[in-house]
Parts: sequence; structure tokens; C-alpha cells
Amino acid sequence: MKRSMPFGLPAVIPEIIAAAKGLVTAFRASDAAVLDLIFGNAKPGGKLSFELPSTMVVVRSQNEDLYYRAGDPLYKFGFGLSRK
Repeated sequence: MKRSMPFGLPAVIPEIIAAAKGLVTAFRASDAAVLDLIFGNAKPGGKLSFELPSTMVVVRSQNEDLYYRAGDPLYKFGFGLSRK
């Protein structure tokens, strides 16, 4: 299943993650850059500069200025991959 969604802060997506085989996010990347990744012309890589919260309860309770202290996050600050 292919889905496209705006990805802003906060994003609470545990149901999507549970149903997905993978997740690709493109923060301010051009369409050409995303297509290069999809067709194997570039190697994916990146790390989150914030945490993705696991629930809206966590979102409501977290400090607005700290994107890396989301209680029990779905993905922690620095999560990601790099391919060499």
C-alpha cells in the first residue's frame, strides 16, 4: 500500500507503522531526490532530529520546546539509517 501524507510535528502514526513494510520520509527533499532513491540512483540515509511520539497523550504532556523527550517514543531522536 502506498500512501502520501504531510509529515509535520507532532506526527502520531503507530497504526501506519504497524501496517507498513517500510516508511520513507522526505523532509524538504525535491521530487527528483526522492525518485533517485526509489530507482536506486542514490543511497538513502538520514537521522531524525526529533522524536516521534507514540500517542497523543504523550504529545499533550511534552514540552513544546523539546522534540526529544516524548516519554516512550515510537522512534527516538537520532533514529535512522545510512547506506554505504
